[in-house]
Amino acid sequence: MVARTVLITGGSRGIGLAAVKLMLEDGAQVVSMQRKSTSELETLKTQYAGALRIVTGDCTMLQDITSAIDASLETYGSIDTVVFNAAVNMPFGSIASLTLEGWQKMFDVNLFGVVRFVREVLPVLRRSALGGKIIFVSSAACEAGIEGVGAYSASKAALNSLNRFALAVEEPMITCVSMHPGAVRTEMLKDLEAHGKGHVTSEAMNMIYDTLLEPEVSGRSLATLALRAPASMTGKYLYWNDEQITAL
Repeated sequence: MVARTVLITGGSRGIGLAAVKLMLEDGAQVVSMQRKSTSELETLKTQYAGALRIVTGDCTMLQDITSAIDASLETYGSIDTVVFNAAVNMPFGSIASLTLEGWQKMFDVNLFGVVRFVREVLPVLRRSALGGKIIFVSSAACEAGIEGVGAYSASKAALNSLNRFALAVEEPMITCVSMHPGAVRTEMLKDLEAHGKGHVTSEAMNMIYDTLLEPEVSGRSLATLALRAPASMTGKYLYWNDEQITAL
């Protein structure tokens, strides 16, 4: 059976790292793009010799995006799935207090960088013999108002709209799905703990801590979508524990 080639952003830690490991275990070929590699990712490269390529770069920069795409094609000859996992949740602040530059930073990474990447990789995904897929890591923050994280919530809502109202309509041959990974014990949670005080209420923090997941739980659902998401899921926004995912 021909192995699926997956290009993932933010694969060096947390949910991304867990998904990379699980996809490799499943026989996929993976290209992981991130600003900086980690010892855990390098260990996987050694363990799965030839099946993992590590690319460092900024997923908002066109030159780095094209370099990652070129590296994937050079190494494996195709890209069958792209997983947009890289994101930021800072800076925190209300509409009244957060600067326009803060909003711009959030949207540059969480939306505009993704749009830039999608535009560059679409021609490659259209050629996929296995059927091109795009998986977006979203957040339930786009559904529930949480004081202090409005910019993050808005950026994820925009990402879901990109999936449902643009890609699903304009690229019917590509399977595209957004997934809420749950509240996960990752570096982003540490950022919230360190910088969210004074912006995010204690009630909201307690709600997050009451439902914490390990990265491997969400990573499994992300890997499943990357490798097996059917065309019938196109345009959908699903939770990590949705039966449509766990049944695959």
